[in-house]
Amino acid sequence: MKKVKLICVILVMAFLCVILLSACGQINTQSGGGAFASSADDTVYKLSFTSWNPESGGMAICEKAGMEYIEKESNGRIKFDGYWGGTLLGAGDTFSGVADGLADISIYIVSLSSGVQPVAELLAQRYFQEMPDMDGIKDIYRTVLVEIPEIQQELAAQNLYFLDVIGPPGSIMSFTDDSALNVNVPEDLKGMVVYSAGYYLQALQTIGVAGMNMAPPDWYTNLERGIVDCMIMNWPGHKDFGLTDLTKSYVTFGNGGTLSAGAQGFIINLDTWNSLPADLQQIVVDGFRYANDLLVERDLAFQYEVRDSELIDAGKIAQHIKQENMQPWYDLSMIAIDFWIKDVTDKGYDGEKIFNTYSKIISDYIAGN
Repeated sequence: MKKVKLICVILVMAFLCVILLSACGQINTQSGGGAFASSADDTVYKLSFTSWNPESGGMAICEKAGMEYIEKESNGRIKFDGYWGGTLLGAGDTFSGVADGLADISIYIVSLSSGVQPVAELLAQRYFQEMPDMDGIKDIYRTVLVEIPEIQQELAAQNLYFLDVIGPPGSIMSFTDDSALNVNVPEDLKGMVVYSAGYYLQALQTIGVAGMNMAPPDWYTNLERGIVDCMIMNWPGHKDFGLTDLTKSYVTFGNGGTLSAGAQGFIINLDTWNSLPADLQQIVVDGFRYANDLLVERDLAFQYEVRDSELIDAGKIAQHIKQENMQPWYDLSMIAIDFWIKDVTDKGYDGEKIFNTYSKIISDYIAGN
């Protein structure tokens, strides 16, 4: 009888253990919360991020915030090693460096690697019409990434993927003397060396202007030494890179006060991208979109702070091109776009179709806002 009772006790205890183990399994499956409740992958991904921006600058603050967002939202499954000031990859090496896996993710300006992503260079062109401010351009460019798939396709061929793309603040022109007073139309720049890049550089050459492309770390030195006469650069860029210490006169443009912008964003090594589970891919995109959203918010205000500091507080010279006089500058931009259409068509793309899609995206956005 005692033996039977002992067996019963053992069976009851075993049954209770099974129930407890089952309950623990349910708790472990559901722990973690958020986007990871259904994910069984607990791998920690260590990613390297590189930027040429100074670590103490406003752009780096936004970049760090984006990475902090990703680490938090991933519950620590993604960790970052950050490198600023070009300590891992210089500005001109980011495209090839990230493609080769020397860094996983980098900030990226399309025009710095001219020729290797021809379709994307459409976004690096000076605007051929009046455009909205940065917040509107951000929405336009994000639509472009979806509706012009050739951009991601050509990057994929280079082992890269675009996480997000925005337009920086629009550009003004600056000089170390009072030359701005003599500039009304593009031809007034004839004989000068002007900082520019890509197809716009070619367009400048058609009117007798010498264009020069430079990496950001060279901007100050080349302007200081007189190697370049004119900088086509946005207000925050002038401040962040110390160019306001050298400049004495500016040309501003149209209703928005700026001539144009370009395209910048974040690229990731395609192998790294493909190694991430889908839930983490979305978090990475969201994180760098968040960084760009912060950057747009910062620069929307900062561009006017720098402008007022230079033109009002410091009393530097300004030549303003009114909106009704902007057509010669838009015509110059169209020369650059014509170069672009021919080039991408020669490379096997339908340049006219892509440009028309881009134009429609812009027109639809403006019509709806």
